[in-house]
Amino acid sequence: VEMGRFLTEHTQFRGFAPLAGTLDYRPRQGEPTTVAALFAFTRNQGDGWTYTLSHLQRFATTYRGEHGTDLEAAHALYLGQMATLGRRVGELHLALSSPTTESAFSPEPITAKDLKAWGREVRDAGTQAMDLLKASLPTLPGPAQADAEWLLGERRRLLARIQDLATGPVSASKTRFHGDLHLGQVLLVADDFLIIDFEGEPARSLAERRRKHSPLRDVAGMLRSFDYARATALGRACAGRPADRPALDAAFADWQRRARASFLAGYRIGVDGAASCPASPEEFHRLVTLLEVDKAIYELRYELSQRPTWVGVPLTGLRALLNGSLGANL
Repeated sequence: VEMGRFLTEHTQFRGFAPLAGTLDYRPRQGEPTTVAALFAFTRNQGDGWTYTLSHLQRFATTYRGEHGTDLEAAHALYLGQMATLGRRVGELHLALSSPTTESAFSPEPITAKDLKAWGREVRDAGTQAMDLLKASLPTLPGPAQADAEWLLGERRRLLARIQDLATGPVSASKTRFHGDLHLGQVLLVADDFLIIDFEGEPARSLAERRRKHSPLRDVAGMLRSFDYARATALGRACAGRPADRPALDAAFADWQRRARASFLAGYRIGVDGAASCPASPEEFHRLVTLLEVDKAIYELRYELSQRPTWVGVPLTGLRALLNGSLGANL
């Protein structure tokens, strides 16, 4: 409600469903509670997650049936849409970085103290994730055990990498941001996108969700969502056809690299001029990578606790991030 009201009343950004009103309970003592909210309705073609999986399913069918598939042509429409999505996210962050008298939304400079604190938080989360991974190792699905053993062996390098990423100045501001952005949080509207669900990560406290941070956390969340889409689509396409996995794995990995690059290219256009986005490519790369590592660590802890059969996705993601094979697209 707070995000919706601010975007509706104080910005020109329109890539979301405007807030129309709320129903609040106001007790005689204590804080009021919002029990219902009404947002504008927009006809749409479904969410980005479903659309992405449908695209990859169609691609897999074509890839199997045609030798020498032109990968760039096969993904041309989709990649154009991802560039549009990137622009909309960038425009959201540009709106949230604008000067305002609303203290809860006023941008603040990212300080050396902030970076140090963020790095410490990611390292602590990484340490906890490694401990949980080690304890869970005997129960992990067979294919994930090798990746888990590799990551455990690289524990020191991972923590040192986090330290390096959180070192050095970042010339940008911290602001409010979406907080739980992924392909399931955007709706396809014709050839455009609408961003929804601004409540942040439900598992976090309201104070954490309202805390200002680099909005590049949203970018990291979307990049990780491409990884989950790749893994989900690959599993579905190879169900009952294991012999197809090596070729499709490589083709889907190529799609993921292209999707990341298109989204990021669109984002840099949409966010241009925002104080919250580092102008330096090196600072941008370093901060997005730090936040993507943070997101993958969060995913690893979640999957180990809730969905062990999915643990391979953040494991392979962390391996790629640690080895730099994804960072080249930043």
